[in-house]
Amino acid sequence: MPLRVFPVADVSGVHFTDDFNAPRGITFSPSGSLLFEGQRAHAGIDIFAPEGSPVLAVDDGAVRFVEEGLGGLSFYLKADDGVTYFGTHMSGVEGSARRVRAGDVIGYVGHGGNARGTPDRLHFEVHPAGRGVVDPFPFLRAAERRTAPSGGGVSSL
Repeated sequence: MPLRVFPVADVSGVHFTDDFNAPRGITFSPSGSLLFEGQRAHAGIDIFAPEGSPVLAVDDGAVRFVEEGLGGLSFYLKADDGVTYFGTHMSGVEGSARRVRAGDVIGYVGHGGNARGTPDRLHFEVHPAGRGVVDPFPFLRAAERRTAPSGGGVSSL
C-alpha cells in the first residue's frame, strides 16, 4: 500500500506531522452552526501547503469528488489494489469523476469545510481494503523521501 507519488505536487513547500488520532474539538458547519461538540479523533494527516498547490493521484484508480460537511470539497480515490485514499479541504478539483494514473492532478490545496480561516492544507487518509483507516504518516514520509529534491527542503517532523 505504499504511495506511488506524494499527494501534493511540490514537496519543497509542504510540512506535516503525525497528528493521526490527535483529539479534535468543536466542529461547525460551513454556515457556522454547531455540528459536534466534544472530542473526536483526527482520522488522517494534515499536509500544509500553499493554497492552490496541485493535489496528485497517489496511485492508479478511479477518483470521484464530493462536498463533505467537515472538510468541504473532497476526493475519494479507489486504487486498483482496493485501497481507498481520501483527501479534503480542497479549493478546487481538476476535471470530474474519472480513471486516473499516479501523478495526475486531481485538485488543489485549500482550506474548505471546518478549516476555513486556518492555514491551507490537504487532509489525507488511507483506507486499506477491508480495514478501517490507518495512519498515513509512514506512507507519506516514504513518498516524500522519494520525491524531495536532493538536499531536502521539506519540513516534516
